[in-house]
Amino acid sequence: MSVMEHIKKFFGSAGKNLSGHLQSRNGNLLLTVFIIILINVVGLFLYFRMDLTLNDSYSLSSASKEVVNSLEEPLTVKVFFSKDLPAPYNSVYRYVQDLMSEYKLSGGRNFRYEMVDMEDEKNKSVASGYGINQVQVNEVASDQMKSRAVFMGLVIIHGDMVERIGEITSSDGLEFKITGAIRKMTGKSDALLSLKDPVSVTFYASGDLKGFKIQGFDTIESTVKTIVDKVNVQNYRKLRYTFVDPSLDKSVQTIAAKYGMQRIQWKEEVTPDGKHLPAGEGILSIVIESSGRFQVVPLQISQTIFGRFVITGIESLDEKINNGLSILLSKHAVVGYATGHGEKSLEDEREGSANLKKYLSSSYDLKEIDLTKEEISDSIGTLIINGPKSKFTDEELYAIDQFIMKGGNILFMVDSFNEMRMQGGSPYAQSAFLPVDTGLEKFFSSWGVTIGKDYILDKKCYIQRQGQGGSMPIYFIPMIERKTLSHSNPVTKTLKNIIVVKGSSITLNNDLIKRVGLSSDTLISSSKESWKMQGQINLIPFMIQPPDEKSLSSYPLAVSLTGKFRSVFAGEKPVSSDPKKAAEAKKDSLSGPGIKESAKAGRVVIIGTSEMAGGPAIDAEGKSPDAAFIANAIDWIGGDDKTPEMRSKGLDYNPIDSTNEYTRLLIKILNVALLPVFVVIAGIIVWRRRTIRRNAIRAQFTKEA
Repeated sequence: MSVMEHIKKFFGSAGKNLSGHLQSRNGNLLLTVFIIILINVVGLFLYFRMDLTLNDSYSLSSASKEVVNSLEEPLTVKVFFSKDLPAPYNSVYRYVQDLMSEYKLSGGRNFRYEMVDMEDEKNKSVASGYGINQVQVNEVASDQMKSRAVFMGLVIIHGDMVERIGEITSSDGLEFKITGAIRKMTGKSDALLSLKDPVSVTFYASGDLKGFKIQGFDTIESTVKTIVDKVNVQNYRKLRYTFVDPSLDKSVQTIAAKYGMQRIQWKEEVTPDGKHLPAGEGILSIVIESSGRFQVVPLQISQTIFGRFVITGIESLDEKINNGLSILLSKHAVVGYATGHGEKSLEDEREGSANLKKYLSSSYDLKEIDLTKEEISDSIGTLIINGPKSKFTDEELYAIDQFIMKGGNILFMVDSFNEMRMQGGSPYAQSAFLPVDTGLEKFFSSWGVTIGKDYILDKKCYIQRQGQGGSMPIYFIPMIERKTLSHSNPVTKTLKNIIVVKGSSITLNNDLIKRVGLSSDTLISSSKESWKMQGQINLIPFMIQPPDEKSLSSYPLAVSLTGKFRSVFAGEKPVSSDPKKAAEAKKDSLSGPGIKESAKAGRVVIIGTSEMAGGPAIDAEGKSPDAAFIANAIDWIGGDDKTPEMRSKGLDYNPIDSTNEYTRLLIKILNVALLPVFVVIAGIIVWRRRTIRRNAIRAQFTKEA
């Protein structure tokens, strides 16, 4: 006799109900187990992940997805990691695995990765062949601290190119490093191969210039075509050449305004051979255009000492066209770094910006430009002006002005004072602070921006720890929190904190900004517990005392401007202060006015200090928040809105938001007292429900009996 039959015989009708109840429970249990197994089977093929971190730290950024999704040729990543790594390195290994899965999901068939088994001795020699060496890590084994040599690195292989990332001891910034290496390898080649339509290369040459008997002008069209054909072969035959003579349909002004070209203008005159030439204008430039973006490669006309006109730069035209293609198609543009006016040196690690140069080298090529001696090259798309101390001449300001008119973007980091430190004195000796006048104020005032002759001090600042538990606030080093950063601009959107050293206030005239057709955004602001130090500057920490609460306020420290900028010189080139140059310019009959308004929208970032780009504030690895901010600003003004999101994931300095004492007290009460109360209440509810259920079952059996 079965168990169920014994139950039915012993309990009668009550036993029937109980046996049915048990059968129902067994059925529900089997159904639950079946559903769990089915969910796991489906999860092998269909799955999704949710990243609830603020910056999506464990998800692939849109910039990385775009890079691997655009791969036109196979790319392989070999990951060399030893097994059974001690904490915290085992979490790094899991992070690398998850990251590779994300890359594979976005990269498809052209992305492949391999987790190499490092237990195999052959693979160890393979890793060494790629330059991946063992690193020493500490682990606790048998109650002892031991050192162990392990492999923790990877290599990226694309065709014949190999990029190595060794010693991956932390997940910080790893995605940025991997994506940056892939970008570097694929670069312009993949961009060209992925184009559906060819790149348009148009040569604009006004036929009216023939009257000046310019040497080589009669054959210039065939010369340019030959050079473009040569470049076309080097670039997978993705170029389409066109020649246009704007003088035929009188479209010089229209074309020059569209592409931001500099027109060549001449007055009515008689040539040496007695031919009369009416006044006119023309252009002589090459435009490289693709997907709505363009780069202009101008050809220069100069006059020899014998009075003849010649076209210069033809011998390097193929290089200029290739540079233009790289800027147009590649994210790795050349960034100009202005010198000649006491700017921070790119070779000085202590006081200069050598660390900034090292950090940016993985994404950009920094090219120094001495504005006192040379012009801004057409290959430069972004210019950095970092801490000038002397005044720019009008000719130099005009060169910067026309760079902006041609679509260039600038990062200004300017100081209001030049600090003259006492030599050999006490570290607390008073320095002299001399106001700086660079002439760049001419730009700022025309845009509605004013940088104050002051320093912003903040109660929420860096605290210097001293001996025996003491501390001293350094008010001129504000610690900027996330709530006072712009949440809409990609430069600061994903940053949590920034350190500002000796920053000056920035005032925006919003009415003037709108009137000149620009839009502004305050990127960094101090806290509401800030004040200005003006007049007599004294930055000795123990001699600074905050004013009363009524005098405290928040001040902008960095701003951005976007839109089509207007020339502060109205396109008119200023007369040179050098009499010889002024005389030569007056004789030049082919010199014309500059550009009055930029052809395309530009971007400018203005920071009221250059200390954020100095050695103490930036590390070569880019783990400091200031390094991320400066690099994000360069990305953004160069047109890259996606990389800042990826870069911000790897910051070491990522503190929690500060709170006042009342908030901290409330949180303590919730954790210490209220949470246990909730547990007790929940236990009482569960106990009460079980009591009610037990009484209901007892009542049901009593009634049936």
